[in-house]
Amino acid sequence: MFIASVVASPVSVICALGAVAVISLWAVRLPRVALALLAASLVAGQVERLPLPGQGGGLLLSDVAVVLVLASGFFYSRPWPRTAARLGWWLVPFIGWSAFSLAVNSASLTRPEILLSLAYWLRLSSYLLLLPVLLSFNSQEKNRQYSQWLLLLVVGALALAGLLQLWLMPHLVALNGGWDPHSWRLVATWLDPNFMGGFFAILLPWLGWQAWCRRGQQRVAYLVVLVLTSLALALTQSRSSLVALLVGLTLLSPWWTLTRYRRMAVVPAMALLGLVVSAGVITALLLGERAWGLVTYDPTVVLRVEALREVWQLAAAHSWLGVGYNAYQFAAQEAGLVGDFMIHSRAGADVSWLTLWVTTGIIGVVLFFLPWCWVGQQLLRRTVHYQDGAALVGVCVLLIWFIHSNFVNSLLYGHLLITVAWVFSLLLPFSSPGHD
Repeated sequence: MFIASVVASPVSVICALGAVAVISLWAVRLPRVALALLAASLVAGQVERLPLPGQGGGLLLSDVAVVLVLASGFFYSRPWPRTAARLGWWLVPFIGWSAFSLAVNSASLTRPEILLSLAYWLRLSSYLLLLPVLLSFNSQEKNRQYSQWLLLLVVGALALAGLLQLWLMPHLVALNGGWDPHSWRLVATWLDPNFMGGFFAILLPWLGWQAWCRRGQQRVAYLVVLVLTSLALALTQSRSSLVALLVGLTLLSPWWTLTRYRRMAVVPAMALLGLVVSAGVITALLLGERAWGLVTYDPTVVLRVEALREVWQLAAAHSWLGVGYNAYQFAAQEAGLVGDFMIHSRAGADVSWLTLWVTTGIIGVVLFFLPWCWVGQQLLRRTVHYQDGAALVGVCVLLIWFIHSNFVNSLLYGHLLITVAWVFSLLLPFSSPGHD
């Protein structure tokens, strides 16, 4: 049983809100404390939450932590780097458009439905604005080092928590919670192997880069976490995460070797590509029947395709404006597509761009991808002009995230948004105010 069922009483809620208020006053003045709380929220994952009436979701520790980081960033008396400010402006159009789409469709929603959709819109807006705030925070070298080690601790803690969960509780159904009764799959505290696998897949290139750049005991620390993370990823048995990682590395491995070894690039390119292929073969052996299901009949894949077909029909009927952000569940219920709001797919489809289309329309899809295209352009320009390995790692992370989002709704998943924002804030080139 979730701990959230215990904190649902009025007295517990009042005490929890009081504690949050006290911590907020402290964290706003201390950005590092707020960032530490954000790290703790990633480790806590989905285990503890404050339930919302009639919903399978609820208020997570990460929701509170993100607000604290934003408050700390906005009140922190230091000019923002120009890159962070520009990125913030790139995010504003989608945030405004998604609110507009919800307002336009509000006539077909009840008041509780509007309030619930508005709450989820506020959550997404906060998570999106996290990247420019973290980028501003990490523009100082001391803060950057602190963020790197804190992220390393988060990855190691989640990998160890996943291994412990797999040993003590291999069947998720024993929790009387979670979204699917996964068995013998590593889920850690996120309670979903696909999102957990996506987290590990996104972090692996960054861990590898840090291990490459470090020396001595620091390199050993990163290598240990790298091995643990690789093992944890394989044990999630998440085909979407493994496919995203292998495809991303395969596409960028020749470029990586060409930027690092210009004169004799053929040998390291073939070696790295061979390593990726070998990792794919080993992963397929570990997945067993799940890997074979990628090319043969698989009941889970068939169910996903059928669900996507239904969402597609609703998206086609609301092509330009959508049904309103997070209002898919209500529109789908009216159309007879959803009957139970307690399941995880209530808010959209497993494909992120299709979820964005059905909720915010085609315009919303374009506006959502524009900031990330700008991020990719910054990283690619840095890679081409300066042969910056860190920027190329950022391109790889973006590619893995986008590939993964075609199988799981990872572009809109809160904990992955935090992860991506954190990694990009460490890899994006930044410029001080008044400098390009």
